[in-house]
Amino acid sequence: MIVLTEPERKQRIDCLAFSSDGTQLAAAGNGSWVSLWKLDSPNEPQRFFETDYSLARICSVAFWDNNTLLASCGRAGLRVQPLNPIGEAISYSSTGHLVELAVIPRDRRVIGINHRFMPGFTDQPQGTDSYQTWIIGDNRELQPSWSDEPHWFDGPYSLALTPDGRRFVSIERREDFVVKSTADGKLVRDPSDEHRLAIYAFKHPPKRYHDTPPLAHLMCSPTGEWLAAHFRIEIAVWSMANLTQPPRVIQNASKKDFTAIAFHPGGKFLAATCNDETVQLYDTATWQLTKTYSWTVGKMRSVCFSSDGMLAAAGSHRGKVVVWDVDV
Repeated sequence: MIVLTEPERKQRIDCLAFSSDGTQLAAAGNGSWVSLWKLDSPNEPQRFFETDYSLARICSVAFWDNNTLLASCGRAGLRVQPLNPIGEAISYSSTGHLVELAVIPRDRRVIGINHRFMPGFTDQPQGTDSYQTWIIGDNRELQPSWSDEPHWFDGPYSLALTPDGRRFVSIERREDFVVKSTADGKLVRDPSDEHRLAIYAFKHPPKRYHDTPPLAHLMCSPTGEWLAAHFRIEIAVWSMANLTQPPRVIQNASKKDFTAIAFHPGGKFLAATCNDETVQLYDTATWQLTKTYSWTVGKMRSVCFSSDGMLAAAGSHRGKVVVWDVDV
């Protein structure tokens, strides 16, 4: 186990990503830059996408391959950074506040979710209301692809890719699952007929259209069997075979909020970070807590696994990242 720190970073770590070969780790959060560590020599990290622009906060990080880093940068849109050799970052504008990314190597496609800025509210997003996509070319250049902009009351939040990358699951109209094609954004299943979200399972439905969304971090299991999300002290897990059925609900025994989730690539475990300063591991066969990790690095805010499942990383609200060998 190692703890990665950056002297000047005090902000929390809200998003993490391993490179596909597991040798690099990108971290970002409540600060306008991405820290990139090379894990074979984890000294002071490199910084990318650094800016003084307060609305360019990094919201999501991902690797296209071992040599290309991507980040959603809020009002600054999408940025692409060549890593080997290190070149100048390429910026692509978004239609609003770009908050989430999904990368699909098979289709050379990137899908993002935007918060729209309404007239008279230029500094604050007014609801998530659109998808925006790009195709990555041979020279890392991006070309706009399909986009979808429902009414801003109804716009999407959070995004979960299926394992084959051909579909994604999101939530629209604040209570409908939608299952769409990544190639063109067309509905694969009609949520109005068969995929009403069982919000009652969380007992915290939104009171108004602009309230905090009831779910966060939608994620499909690597086997395609489960769809998971968290809200406050609960994690819900739905069967992808029948999203109309109420989910299994896991409650945090400490009564502290969950802050992030991630499936192990093998599909046998779900990791969850929470504000009790732990990372909890749940067995997906029984959904029982099987292991708890605890370090003195602060409240845990984010978690991810390397693609081979051998490493895991978790970020804290103090700007520290723990990397450990997965022994399950």
